[in-house]
Amino acid sequence: MAEQLQIETKELAKDNTELISTYDKQLEQIKLVIDELEKLKKQYEAAEKAAKNAATEAYNYWHAASNEAASTDTTINSTKVTETKKPTNTAPKVTAPSLSVGSSISVKSGTRWYEDSYGGGNSGPASGGQIVLINTKGTHPYNIG
Repeated sequence: MAEQLQIETKELAKDNTELISTYDKQLEQIKLVIDELEKLKKQYEAAEKAAKNAATEAYNYWHAASNEAASTDTTINSTKVTETKKPTNTAPKVTAPSLSVGSSISVKSGTRWYEDSYGGGNSGPASGGQIVLINTKGTHPYNIG
């Protein structure tokens, strides 16, 4: 009986050794999976950072383009598109002198007169004179006689 007990003890010890060996192999596999997950996590974090940076850059580009577009007039003709920068209001505002009916004026060389206050009808070279009528709604509001 002692001999039988000794044989069973050796078999049990052998089984335990095999079981521990199997557990060690499984632990190694688990460590490999954890290492792989850590690598994937780092890749994800790098991709997340890159995506945030790209989104920020895209927003900054859009914002700059929007600001530039706001300062640009676009005129579309039948055959071409032309863009003209709007002037920025950096110069100090100059107020025109107060003009009223009866004010005497002189005009710059090359100024033209128009038949109506909206720039329509006949036109020609203008000279100075007195304001006889003011149409504040017209693009050329002063009638000079």
